[in-house]
Amino acid sequence: SGIRYLLAENGGIRIENLVLPVLGREEDIAKELEELMQSHSFTSKGKVWEMKAGDRIKAGDLTFTCLYPEIEDKAENRNQQSLVLAMTYGDLNLLFTGDTEAVCEKRMMERPFVKEQIRRADVLKTAHHGSESATSQDFLDIADNLKWAVISCGKNNQYGHPSKDVVQRMEEKGIEVFVTWEKGAVVLKNRKNLTKTLRFSFFSYRKSFKFLQPE
Repeated sequence: SGIRYLLAENGGIRIENLVLPVLGREEDIAKELEELMQSHSFTSKGKVWEMKAGDRIKAGDLTFTCLYPEIEDKAENRNQQSLVLAMTYGDLNLLFTGDTEAVCEKRMMERPFVKEQIRRADVLKTAHHGSESATSQDFLDIADNLKWAVISCGKNNQYGHPSKDVVQRMEEKGIEVFVTWEKGAVVLKNRKNLTKTLRFSFFSYRKSFKFLQPE
């Protein structure tokens, strides 16, 4: 995985906080990542956090709120264990959906607070590389404020990502779609409280990190 590579290779990117979903913590891959994190950090500063719906991360003016999963949620595969995060920065709202699937979207839409966060999102990091297994029509109908979507996938990948149907569903909703194999790395720039100045470009900012759990 990409996380395993970053932790094992030490390629110039120092990771001080590793956040893992509450689901799947007993699986071998989670235990392996924890062990890699300890050897990667070299000091006691490296921390591993367990995240579930309702937890938050604050980094300066950025806030990430976990929308999914809850402890009681069931996962039939590793994709369904994915964290779904709502990011806020001033008036800007982004939604990061990991590799989650339609069954998880359905659960989220049944939860009033989560449904509202989906509805507010301006930018979507599209689930599972634009796979047909997620980004359902029902989900997009709820996310009626979406203006932009980013799909991360490699050119000519063996899975055929992104799904043409997913891209078409978003474009029919008036969402501008950026695909990394077409554009390269996608960089979003915005001034706090000035959502209308959003600017995308293609191609170390460091803040204090604070993990908040509800009492």
